[in-house]
Amino acid sequence: FGNPHNYRINIPAATEWKGVSALNLNARTVPAQVVGAALAQKAGVAGNNSSFGQLRVNNGAGPGGTPANGLYAANEEPGSDWASRSFPDNDGGNYYSVYRDVAPKEFNYRGENPASYQNTYFKGSNVSEDDWRDIIGMLEVMGDNQTATWTSARARSVIDVEQWLRHLAVM
Repeated sequence: FGNPHNYRINIPAATEWKGVSALNLNARTVPAQVVGAALAQKAGVAGNNSSFGQLRVNNGAGPGGTPANGLYAANEEPGSDWASRSFPDNDGGNYYSVYRDVAPKEFNYRGENPASYQNTYFKGSNVSEDDWRDIIGMLEVMGDNQTATWTSARARSVIDVEQWLRHLAVM
C-alpha cells in the first residue's frame, strides 16, 4: 500500500531466471535487507538470497515511483528451491510465514484445531497436504504458556535448538 510499491515476479518453472522461479522486489530498507541476508548466510543462518535489483515498467518507473537510488531488494522466494539449498538433508519440511500483527499474535499453543493457528501462521510449502501437526506440536512444547512442562529434551524433540539460537543471535 505504500509508495514506492513492492513487487512479486513469478517466472515459469520451465524458464527459470538465474535458478529462481519467483522474486520479491522490496522497496523499503533495501540496503538492510541485502546486507542482512548476506551476513545471515555468512553466519550460517538459513536465509534467502538477496541482491540489489532494478525494475522498469514500460521503460520507466512503476506505479508509486522507485526506491532511493532506483534499487530494490530482489529477494529469493522462500520455497522448495530455497529449502533445498538451505536444508539439503531436510528440504521436504513445512515452511510457514508468521504475521504476528494479526490477532491472535501470541506464540502459544491454541489446542489441536488447525484453524486456531491459520490467522497467524501461513503455510508456504506442502500447502495441499493441509497438515498442521508440526507447528501445533512445536507450539505445545515451546509456546509461551508451556513453562511448567518445558524441558530441554522436549525442546530438542521439536526444534533444532542450536539453529534457532544462531538465528536469534544474528537477527
